[in-house]
Amino acid sequence: MADEANVSDSKPEEIIINTNNSGLQIKSEEEEKIEQLRPQLEISPEEIAFIQTISNLLGNTPRTIKRFVNIYRLIRVHSEVPDYSIATHADHLAIMLLLAVVTGCNQVAATLFQMLMVSPKETFKEFAADALYDNAVRENNELKKVLTQLEKIEEPVEMEKIRKHIEFVSRFSFRTL
Repeated sequence: MADEANVSDSKPEEIIINTNNSGLQIKSEEEEKIEQLRPQLEISPEEIAFIQTISNLLGNTPRTIKRFVNIYRLIRVHSEVPDYSIATHADHLAIMLLLAVVTGCNQVAATLFQMLMVSPKETFKEFAADALYDNAVRENNELKKVLTQLEKIEEPVEMEKIRKHIEFVSRFSFRTL
């Protein structure tokens, strides 16, 4: 019958329906879900600028940088993280900063995260400047080096947001924090 639909699978996830020799494509449910997530996976210009600011924490290997970007994209689509917008920019700055420490400075991440949780400071810059005078930091050259780099960050990252996301970002570490 010429009026009946001829259904053929060109790809496992794509169904093409041909009716009267004209092609009509229908997206599968998986493709629609992916299309809905696409905006959440795109990194904004503001986020890229901040990643460039914290790139010295990530190291200089392509593998580490790719790991950071891929994990950050996973975090962005996670249900615990608000979608990126101007209103949630502070949350995303804190997440990127914490993830940079976990990804590029994992050897000091646990110590640094413990210090962040108990610090009374309101901004990360205040925390980093103050922490450099801590006796425990003076004895730990690697931690001192990381804090010196972190102190240079000009973007006002709120400690409240950092504390809020520490536990969540810690889950993406390859070590127990």
